[in-house]
Amino acid sequence: MANHTLENKRVAVIGFGSQGRAQALNLRDSGTDVIVGLRPDSTSRADAQATGLAVADIPDAVAAADVVMSLISDDRQRDVIADSIAGHLKPGAYLGFGHGYAVRFGDISVPGGVGIFLAAPRGPGRLIRRQYQQRQGFVCSIAAGQDPSGDTLQTARAYALAIGAAPTAIFETTFQQECEADLFGEQAVLCGGLVEL
Repeated sequence: MANHTLENKRVAVIGFGSQGRAQALNLRDSGTDVIVGLRPDSTSRADAQATGLAVADIPDAVAAADVVMSLISDDRQRDVIADSIAGHLKPGAYLGFGHGYAVRFGDISVPGGVGIFLAAPRGPGRLIRRQYQQRQGFVCSIAAGQDPSGDTLQTARAYALAIGAAPTAIFETTFQQECEADLFGEQAVLCGGLVEL
């Protein structure tokens, strides 16, 4: 399942929650060189190490990677990116997000030479992992934000394929559209409309 665009590139997955765990394992099983970046006191560190994945402090993982995927909670994105990611990105690196919120609402600032992309699987981490293992694929939205290299969208597509998205179910969108559709679905439909109906 390896994809040529990620060949000879190291991917740092920041965070090891539901999505971080699933995506890091799927990347590894696709033949991608992956490292997990965590805080020194993270309760997920032992779990990540138990899977056999390489684990490092966030700044070290970022500095060692060509592609960085930030899979931490939206409320922590701004601080973690400012303190542990932005200043450690390699020139020409790519910074990805699993949800458009931080970019849509201007919560982040990264160097101009860094490509920013979205690869947002439609489903919880357990489903993403199971679908990958069963080779069933899943839907994934992709987008390019900052694109200094001109190939950021291709990198997003390569990432989506490497985590197991079905090639025919990768849809191009924008950070704004993905974020607002996701928030509407969660807040207006699942947490409001569905209950009222």
